[in-house]
Amino acid sequence: MTFSSASPVWRQLPAQRLAGFIVTLLMAGGAVLRFVIDGDTIGLIALLSGAILIPSLALATGVWSGTSKLFEILYMVIWYLGPLNKVPGPDFIGSHGNGYPQFFIPFSMALSAFAFFGRSRQLRN
Repeated sequence: MTFSSASPVWRQLPAQRLAGFIVTLLMAGGAVLRFVIDGDTIGLIALLSGAILIPSLALATGVWSGTSKLFEILYMVIWYLGPLNKVPGPDFIGSHGNGYPQFFIPFSMALSAFAFFGRSRQLRN
């Protein structure tokens, strides 16, 4: 039923990614408000890069694995290492530093392209 919709690659994937981004921002609404009030642009950019990363990772792993299990495992490991245990590399939301948006935003774009490629490949087969 998913593939029978009109233009599932160019309409459905961006809609899914946007919905994931909005839900992530809604969940982090308190932090966004706090960063805006404090004028913490570095924290806000780090949080936005995390909000871009999460749905991109979910979409790419879901398209290529066909299930949500891979995303669930990867996200739990990244969350456990980065924000929870203060390992600076995988801290994608900047909870203990700047969050490395210079890495996570391009990585998120690459994951999105990977998802588009995978979905178009699925439609051809």
